[in-house]
Formats: sequence, C-alpha cells, structure tokens
Amino acid sequence: MSVLQTLSRFLNNYATYGNDCSRYTEFLPYRSYDSIDHLYINEASFGFCLEVTPLCGASEEIVNILTGMITDGVPEGTSIQILNWASPNIHQKIREWQEPRANKGGVYNKLSEKRGEFFQNANWSSLFKNQIIIRDFRLFIAASIPYSYGERGRRAVI
Repeated sequence: MSVLQTLSRFLNNYATYGNDCSRYTEFLPYRSYDSIDHLYINEASFGFCLEVTPLCGASEEIVNILTGMITDGVPEGTSIQILNWASPNIHQKIREWQEPRANKGGVYNKLSEKRGEFFQNANWSSLFKNQIIIRDFRLFIAASIPYSYGERGRRAVI
C-alpha cells in the first residue's frame, strides 16, 4: 500500500480514531507506540508525527524562523517529512461554518443555507472561471531519529 493510500485511509477514518495516537500504528509502518513519551518505535529508529496548522502568507522573516526551527539541532541521519494534505472533504467545514449562523434564525438561517449550497460542490468544480476549488488543507510533520543517538536523542525529541 502506498503512503498516499495509507494516509487517505487514515484520514477517511479520522472521525473514528480522533486524537487517539495509539491507533495510528494501524496506518503507519511503525512497530509500536510509546504512549508515555508519545513516540513511534521502529526497528532502527524512533519518531513522531504532528498535525500542525498550515501557514498562509508568511513573510520572509517567518519562513527563516520556521526553517531554523526545523533544521537547527537536528541529529545527522534524522529524516523529516512534511506533507501538505489538500483534502476535498470540505462538507464538515461548511457545516461548522453554517451552524452558528443558522442558529441565529431568521435571515441568517437562510443566508447560511444558501452560502452552504454555493460552496457544497466547490471541492471538485470551480466556483469561478479561474479554476478555484476549495480544499481542507492539513499539514503533517513526521520525524524519524536513528537509535544510534540513544537516550540523548530520545530526550532531545521529547
């Protein structure tokens, strides 16, 4: 199974698993999960996977700060992967937007209903002539550190 197929299977089942990290091991090629230190354990490495909020419109200064955070102090042989997932599953986000407006009643209910209908198919069909489609962007950062760094490397990650 490819990485994208595995991630797609996981994201489609996210509602079932939620933030239960111990269940991620079913989808990732790790041997086990250490629930105390929140690390995934593999044959020759240990690591972690985080979901973080995507950043739009970052200045050059912010990009330099983030680059430093990701590269400074990273042990040699460490593998860092960054995945920007653009999910077409936007219906929940539309409902989350609609609900508080619809609860106000009256004209707000009708407006939220109409806007929801407008965006409902924007995940596959463009809203405008310039091919704008809507996605739920999610950003994942995974790191794997070789066991050769031992307990020192493990403590640095924690």
